[in-house]
Amino acid sequence: MIFLFHQEFSTKLKEIFRLWFAGENIYNIHHLLELNYRQVDNAMQRIMQKTRDFYKNS
Repeated sequence: MIFLFHQEFSTKLKEIFRLWFAGENIYNIHHLLELNYRQVDNAMQRIMQKTRDFYKNS
């Protein structure tokens, strides 16, 4: 199930999701990937929305 859900993500979203799923917080992800904090925050919002949509439509 996670595999099908995960396929819908861009490369950046996949990496952010992987780190978040491994227990990293947004602040650590932004440092690890050398992205702007706001970029990671926006990506996390997209991930959460896609999660809601995926389970709503399943």
